[in-house]
Order: sequence, then structure tokens, then C-alpha cells
Amino acid sequence: MNSIVVVKNNIDVNPFVSKLYDNWKDWNYMDDQDRVIFGHNLEQTKIVPLITVKNSFSCKVRDNDKQVSTEFLEKYSEVKDLFKSIKVKKPCRTGFVKMNPGAVIKPNVDDGNYYKTRDRYFLPLQSTYHMLIGGNLLRLDPGVLYWFNHHIPYGMVNVGNTVGISLMFDALHNRNNPHHFIK
Repeated sequence: MNSIVVVKNNIDVNPFVSKLYDNWKDWNYMDDQDRVIFGHNLEQTKIVPLITVKNSFSCKVRDNDKQVSTEFLEKYSEVKDLFKSIKVKKPCRTGFVKMNPGAVIKPNVDDGNYYKTRDRYFLPLQSTYHMLIGGNLLRLDPGVLYWFNHHIPYGMVNVGNTVGISLMFDALHNRNNPHHFIK
């Protein structure tokens, strides 16, 4: 199995980026503790959560499959339109991720019960990223939707000279998820 697959090219990212710039204060929604609850302990990022973990102190975030939509899912309706266009029927944790130029997500593996039943997708909206996954260094460009295997070590860096903005989302495993139809 490939470690990364291009799902869709030439996605118009302008509506996403324009709305995020018009609502820049949304990046202040989560503090550092909230980011851990969302499921990411990423020092060099900011997140606007659209679908997030339903807070539960009875289990770890990586084992928690309870989720709740935030007001941002309705506000950023372009995301729901994307889900519909690529036929993702059961989106899970979803958020916009912001990384400064040179910011790094250190190599990691998404482990835990939640991740065992999820597919991970990444759509760069602004800036270019390099991803190291499966021993390969890949360039990820804006407007290209990728599925990647988050069960093997992966990391990324914003190699662009501008703030990196991306949409990262999970979907329940399903044989009809879009990456299964790429040859």
C-alpha cells in the first residue's frame, strides 16, 4: 500500500483562505491545553477546530472516538462542500492548521483506538510543505488533496516563505473513501 495518495488536484483554495483571512481571530479560539484535547500536541501550530474531540476525562484523546462539531463547521461551509464533492460520508476530527514558515511537525505516528478506524487527509491551502513519510520526502502543494498513512512515522515542515494554512481531517474507514479509487 502507498504511504501517500493524491486524491484530487486543482482544488480552488481561495474561498477557504479568503474566509480564514476575513476571520483571522478564529485562530485564537484554542489555547495550548485545548490543542491537546483536540488531539494534537503540536508546539508550532494553531488550530481552528471544525469537528473535535468531545471532552472525556475517562480516556486518552487517542482512544476517544466521541466527537462534536463546533460553530466553525457551519461557518466554513466550504469544508462540507468539499466532503460532499469527494464523497466523504462520515468526517471525523477536522480542523484548519496554521504553521509559520519553517515550522515543523516532528515525526510521529497516530496510535490509539481512535486512529485504528480512521483515514487521514491533508489539503494544503497556502504555502508548500515537505512531508517525510515511509522513508520518502515529498512536496505537498496548495490545492492538492492527499490521503496519507498516519500509522507509519510521518512529519512535515512548512518550506514556504508565508504562513502555511491547511485543512486536515479524518474519516471513518470505508471502502468508498476517495483514496481507494485512485490508481
